Amino acid sequence: MTAFTRFRSPNNYASIGATRSCSQNMLKRSITFFKNLYTINRQEGTQVNRAMSTQVHHMISERRRREKLNENFQHLRSLLPPETKKDKASVLASTTEYLSSLKDQMEKLYKRNEILEAQLLIKKENSQFQQNESGRIDVYITNIEEKIVDLQVIAKGKYNTLDLVICLMEFLKVASYVNLMAIDANTTMVHSCPLTRITLRLRTQGDEWDESTFLEATKKVIGDVT
Repeated sequence: MTAFTRFRSPNNYASIGATRSCSQNMLKRSITFFKNLYTINRQEGTQVNRAMSTQVHHMISERRRREKLNENFQHLRSLLPPETKKDKASVLASTTEYLSSLKDQMEKLYKRNEILEAQLLIKKENSQFQQNESGRIDVYITNIEEKIVDLQVIAKGKYNTLDLVICLMEFLKVASYVNLMAIDANTTMVHSCPLTRITLRLRTQGDEWDESTFLEATKKVIGDVT
């Protein structure tokens, strides 16, 4: 016999352990839930920030575009006559009308310039015609643009235009440093005397081209024919 008895745990201890285990599981689930919720909120917040940033960028771009447009309108207003209305519709209409008027004026000036150039050319030819009483033929070169020149032969009196053209073509075959681009020949009457003008547009090439040498050679060839 002994004074001690065996200790036996009551049944409610098992239920306490089960309750504690369940609480721990709920705590883990809660932590996982809030962690996932935080991640989702963070991702949504990032997307919202991006959308807001894009929207702000568009707003700034639109504001700058409108400011630039207003500056252009102000500039147009300053170019138009003072009596022009200042609203945008009137500015656009007046600008269109003004540009059309300028275009018409430019076309008239171009036509007038062509007429003046033609008159100047006629005066120049008449002057050369009167000065060439002894030689009766003049040859000169006009530079049109880089590597392109006009060779012009003006003959006073009765000359066979075909013979002159053939002579020039034969000469150009020998002159390998020029290529013929176009040719024009006509005869007009000046002071009751025929004036033959032959124009050859040439493209120069290589380093052999020398204007003065070519001009003298052409004069010699023409002189041999006449």
